[in-house]
Amino acid sequence: MAIRNSYEIHVFREKRWVLDSVLDDEAQALDFANRIISAKGIEGVKIIKEHKLPSGEFSEKTIFEKMKKVENKKDISISDISSAANCSDHTELTKFESRVTIGRILRKYLDESALTPIEILHHYRELKRLLDLDIINGAVDRVATLQVRQSGGGDTRKRRDELYGMLDKASARAQAAQKKTLPQVKKEGFAAVLRTINGGTPSDDSDYLALTALSTALVDIRNWPGKLVETVRQMTLASDPHAMDLLDGVAADVIAGRSVIQDLVGSQPNLGVFLARLVDLIEGKLDVGGREESDPVIPLNARFAAGELGVSRGVLTEYAQRQIKGSQPLVRNDHDAEFEMFRQLLNRLITPDGIFGGPETAEALVLRYTRFLPNGGVPGRREAITVVTNYLPSSRQRLLFLLGLLGTEIGVEQADFIAATAQEMIGGAMRVDDLIPSKASPKVKMQEVSGMYRILLQSALPEELREALASILDQILADFLIEQQIVEKLDRPEDSMRLRALRLVQFCASGVLTDGKAFEVARQAVLAHLRQPQFEAKFVADIPDAAQRERAIRDFHALLNSSNFFREKGAH
Repeated sequence: MAIRNSYEIHVFREKRWVLDSVLDDEAQALDFANRIISAKGIEGVKIIKEHKLPSGEFSEKTIFEKMKKVENKKDISISDISSAANCSDHTELTKFESRVTIGRILRKYLDESALTPIEILHHYRELKRLLDLDIINGAVDRVATLQVRQSGGGDTRKRRDELYGMLDKASARAQAAQKKTLPQVKKEGFAAVLRTINGGTPSDDSDYLALTALSTALVDIRNWPGKLVETVRQMTLASDPHAMDLLDGVAADVIAGRSVIQDLVGSQPNLGVFLARLVDLIEGKLDVGGREESDPVIPLNARFAAGELGVSRGVLTEYAQRQIKGSQPLVRNDHDAEFEMFRQLLNRLITPDGIFGGPETAEALVLRYTRFLPNGGVPGRREAITVVTNYLPSSRQRLLFLLGLLGTEIGVEQADFIAATAQEMIGGAMRVDDLIPSKASPKVKMQEVSGMYRILLQSALPEELREALASILDQILADFLIEQQIVEKLDRPEDSMRLRALRLVQFCASGVLTDGKAFEVARQAVLAHLRQPQFEAKFVADIPDAAQRERAIRDFHALLNSSNFFREKGAH
């Protein structure tokens, strides 16, 4: 009996092989395969020859396979950037500021490849792959142009050649590092690898090699969550501050990756709530209840609460500021709800203790509010400043916002208007109640006025105006102390001399007083005690033990010195 053959034509579509048809003739099968591969949606074709022997057994063999060259339609073009960190040699390319520039201009490529700038710069294979792409030419041209512009002028072509030279040296450095036998981070831990490499003497070279070892481990993890989990795991193994600083930079690079920040914060109903939760995370206050123990957010939240990982917190803060001033609505399809969300966000970001993220956040809030206004340009920004200022509930918050703006581009543009607004706010006040709601306690009122006083003195207002407004607040607080008999209430005659003197000095050192007239009112009450005959004897009269009396006097004088009690009158 003759051998019976059949030819199965399989096509590759949607990432898998599927059977398309079966023919009995090999020539027909080959002709059909060559024609069908040009069809839309088909990425490949193969022919499997199946033959049946007289014994009834079957045998298969692939006699033809062809894959269509599918054009990569993924966008890995460079992103537009408006500034670029400068660098003088190839070693500075690995510094954080340079990595930020690389991350921004190559964001599409990095996200598509699931790579961080630190991995690219420390892993020879990945750096070479990038340098072989056309996008590197556009990136170098753009960075060179920006650097020349930022430096005040120069030869862009010369700067471009310098950058290419730095990249060549960076590539050679990465290749040399690759040839070394480095300890394995996954096996020994990053901190231990760093100690082994530097031999007790940290240097830029040892840092580079340790980060090369870490990058070798991270390159194999082609997803952002996995990279973050591994980086945070290395943090738990590290106790050395320098190792933690390096890992902070790595974590910052990972956090800048596609959707990492959204994953950290979790799904939220709208951008406004998302930003509020993001600020919670940055401040280490995010509610992490219900998350799995392995979730890297939990240790990150704890480290942020402890004031650690400053570079990573900076990346998150800068992202929040970009979103605040961006065009995406805080609440979609509901103007009133978006407006209310803005007000809530405003009070979350500008508190009596300060502006979250500093002046850049104040500017971002102004730019966000201009989107509610029909007019743009300089008039629109001025109106936005006025409205946002009035939305803030306390004079201290309003002053923080106004004077914080002075450190921004909008602040420079609106400097005269901001100064006039601050002058109107404070210059028209005669009493504490003109600035602070009357229902507030005396302590809160004093804290608010003294807080405004210090904000003024640290501001970029013109010196003459700054001193004049500070003097008004000082006089208002001094009048309040006298009017409310604050010092008299603290200096109760029925108490011992020691308690009276301690209470008054502690009041002077509490920070609720301005440094001029208000401080002097309290200071004079203390001096009245100090000038009494045999003050020290009276101070310790209720202490029976001689050693304890000496210690009490010594501690009191230490308190006087720490409170800066003997400074010159009116010194700031």
